[in-house]
Amino acid sequence: MDQGIPQEVFDHITDATKDMCRDSLPNLSLTSSRHFLHRAQSHIFWHLEISKARQIPPLLEIMDSNPDVLKHAVLLQLYLHDIRDYPGIEETVACLSQHLTGLRIFRLQDLMAQYSNLSPDLQASLALLLAHPITSPYLPSIDNLCSFPLDAVQSLSTLRKLELGWNGPRVTSSAAIQVDEVAWRLTEFICSWRSEITVPLLLRCPRWVYGNLVVLDIGMMTVRDQMATWSLLDALSGSGALKFLTLRW
Repeated sequence: MDQGIPQEVFDHITDATKDMCRDSLPNLSLTSSRHFLHRAQSHIFWHLEISKARQIPPLLEIMDSNPDVLKHAVLLQLYLHDIRDYPGIEETVACLSQHLTGLRIFRLQDLMAQYSNLSPDLQASLALLLAHPITSPYLPSIDNLCSFPLDAVQSLSTLRKLELGWNGPRVTSSAAIQVDEVAWRLTEFICSWRSEITVPLLLRCPRWVYGNLVVLDIGMMTVRDQMATWSLLDALSGSGALKFLTLRW
């Protein structure tokens, strides 16, 4: 009955199902492996969220029986609060990183946990995800995870937005990052905390790291913060890229 019907029509049906009744995608994928399965899987697994320990056994089953579906995952959202103590979580994360060949967006989140309190093995597994070849200009978002070492992403050439807030990534010293290894191409820089350290760090980097900033948002709590900010503004004075400037005292 499908003779002469182009695949684009079936793709349109799958896309419409995703928009109108996403929960029906698994059922649709079962109706025809030829016409609906691949497209439906690309929607079902586009966003992979792991926030509860009970989600890990089904994930392990997928990695064991049908790991190819994980190549559809574009966004990985990992909540460490409830899963960091799960037995074998280090190996699970390390194995997962090998299957996420289509990963473009990575969000690492926790409820005010200290990164330094995570086990060394889990930190090493997370480093594998952070080092994943993300090809589109999205920031691996690190939210509410205190004491995260900024040098862990210093070589990430796809980094476009760097946000250093009260509860986000931290850098305790500008010496913590090897400036000759910084590969960022920032278009947004938001700093609510210790700009006296982070701004000089940027200025020590090659100009391509900060020279094309479009959005600059800095909080200044001390005179040193202000002096560092003026230095950055002076360095950007010849740039035509900057469009949005916010200075907060």
